[in-house]
Amino acid sequence: MTPLDQTGRDWTRGNCFYITLEFLKDSKQLQRAGTISPTATIRLVHGLLDSENLKVKHAWIEIDNEVIDHSNNQSIRAISTDYYTDNKAQAIKRFTREQSDALLSHLKAKDGGLPISYWGDVTDDKIQEAVSAFNLENSVFESDVSFSDPNDPANDQNLITK
Repeated sequence: MTPLDQTGRDWTRGNCFYITLEFLKDSKQLQRAGTISPTATIRLVHGLLDSENLKVKHAWIEIDNEVIDHSNNQSIRAISTDYYTDNKAQAIKRFTREQSDALLSHLKAKDGGLPISYWGDVTDDKIQEAVSAFNLENSVFESDVSFSDPNDPANDQNLITK
């Protein structure tokens, strides 16, 4: 199958949007394996970090009161309040796994491209519209798509299919 690619991807700007979607996609398996508690609340967060007095769009994962941030080869696992303070982080939108899958599935381009970018400005109405139209048969997360890590030299595309 032809790799799915996002047009205009700027490889120099990090991989947070990809890495968080990959984590969210795998979260059910991680819960079944006991790596994450089956009762944990897992959210994809799109927000802003303050970097040198600039607001940088960023994505991370919240699991209950912890933050996981593995973007750009980091391995951050921190108490949420510490992460927010240390990174001058501001959560703008939080998404469940279903909402994220629904948005990807709903917004998928006719050519198969996926809208992997900052979703902090997605309206609640748009999220509800996507969830209402969501059908597991059209699920991106349930398909064979993998969200590639731009720092992995083996990946020369943004998204690869298995």
